[in-house]
Amino acid sequence: MVRAVVLVAGEGTRMRSPLSKLLHLAPLSSQALVKFAVNACVKTGIERIMIVVGYQAEKLRFTLGEGFEYVYQEKRLGTGDALKQVVPLLRVACPPRIGPVIVLD
Repeated sequence: MVRAVVLVAGEGTRMRSPLSKLLHLAPLSSQALVKFAVNACVKTGIERIMIVVGYQAEKLRFTLGEGFEYVYQEKRLGTGDALKQVVPLLRVACPPRIGPVIVLD
């Protein structure tokens, strides 16, 4: 089974964008930017989608809704640490191997 991890915990400070602090929720066309990534996973039939949230977690949950596994990243220490948050969940689902995982950032 292919799983997806969508990383949206950060504040977007490294992008140095003039858009809002929460770049993932910035509108593009008719929907939030993060929805394009999540909808692509859903359309391709990925059954398990984990979303790593942190900064403004509740706004992201409200925007994306139910049907996903939300993993909270307490301290935002970068992409590697965000992925480290989901490893235990991936191992439980598919021991001893993790199997294929698509990461969207």
